[in-house]
Amino acid sequence: MTTLQPRKTNGADETALTHVEFAQILVGNRRAALDLTVDQTRQLAAAILLLDHQLADANRRMACMMVAEADPPPPPKPEPKTKTKPEVVHVPIVTGGSKDLTAALEALVKARQRLERERFSAGENLARQNFEKAAITVTDHCNPKQRK
Repeated sequence: MTTLQPRKTNGADETALTHVEFAQILVGNRRAALDLTVDQTRQLAAAILLLDHQLADANRRMACMMVAEADPPPPPKPEPKTKTKPEVVHVPIVTGGSKDLTAALEALVKARQRLERERFSAGENLARQNFEKAAITVTDHCNPKQRK
């Protein structure tokens, strides 16, 4: 019977067979498989499973690449050139005759519009402060301070 022996190099240290070389020996000589221990059989089976998984993964990637090259995505649809923004129609606020309250509410609406325009820009902090001042002015009109 033929037994498996590690190959020797020119030096004194021995090198172990790789799993591929071991499988080639088994294919070439079927009697060599009879001399395998259980651990060697397990190692060979694990190596074959790993190689099979890597081969399947490589085949899947190649197939994905081939599909991607064969079927290019459709070109994007051109956007219409005349894109209109929805126009905001300002309606004046009517409060029943109080000119100060009307002016304060108009200032609050303008401050809010400015805050929306300036969002995420350098002027956001100033716009927020103006909005807060306008809101305080409207609140002072609606709820005057109590007299003592």
